[in-house]
Amino acid sequence: MGSEEAKIFRQRNRLSADEQAMSLGNSARGKKERTQPQYTAPKGTSHRAKQNADKKPRKINLKLAALILAAGTGIGIAVVGLPNNKPEITVTQLQERGIDTGLEEDTLEKMVKYDGYFADFDKDNAGELTDNDVIAMIDDISQLNEDAIADKIADLMGVTSDAVEFQIGHNDDVGPCPRVSVNTGKETQSYEDNQGILLGIGKENSIPKKVSDLILQTREYEELKKEVLNDKITKANAIQRLKELYGKISKVAASEFSIDGDGNITVSEYDKPIQHNEKNDREDIEK
Repeated sequence: MGSEEAKIFRQRNRLSADEQAMSLGNSARGKKERTQPQYTAPKGTSHRAKQNADKKPRKINLKLAALILAAGTGIGIAVVGLPNNKPEITVTQLQERGIDTGLEEDTLEKMVKYDGYFADFDKDNAGELTDNDVIAMIDDISQLNEDAIADKIADLMGVTSDAVEFQIGHNDDVGPCPRVSVNTGKETQSYEDNQGILLGIGKENSIPKKVSDLILQTREYEELKKEVLNDKITKANAIQRLKELYGKISKVAASEFSIDGDGNITVSEYDKPIQHNEKNDREDIEK
């Protein structure tokens, strides 16, 4: 982010201490405040217009929208380099190629903006942001972490997103135990992390490791906020950490969810391939 964009952002969007306190724990969708130790994630309603044509759009966090729009000039592309140099598929790219990711409208819009923001993130200019700017971004991505999980599960199960919750239990033998609960209207079905089952024999009603890890990741944001507020981490490093956390959200959100006859949820690449070549990638960068 250049100094001029950061200056504009701070002038237009600076939160007072009272405003910041009111914003903590509240989603951009107007959900009630959650109690953090429970690690539950109630959701909003499904975005699909064909299913709910008269639904009013939910509000986006305007503070972060201003931040991202001011900072991100490459919204049309965001790729994360892997050791084999194969770029990660992003929600932005899937949307541009007409693939329905099953994400709600506000989740999709927010991810497109963050795809651009983190693609252009310059660690050297992070000092232009205030602590409140960084805290607001942490809250925003924390909510996005929860929304991406619930949106994808709700789309798979054919329910509205407020029917999906997740929890993190504990087992003395295996440690934290992520669980997704889906209220189908007739019953509540639970899906758990059963990765420890030998060769998958007898596995049922399970969630894949990528989803399990993303649920566990929801515990990291409060600690990151404390580090920022206590000056235990620089703003640049805090945003770099957010970029890494967002990358994991992006991988799950850009995956296709499916479920087998035993209720085991899996994630994979979408069937409709996205060809990566010099011409296509150059066109993405130029958008």
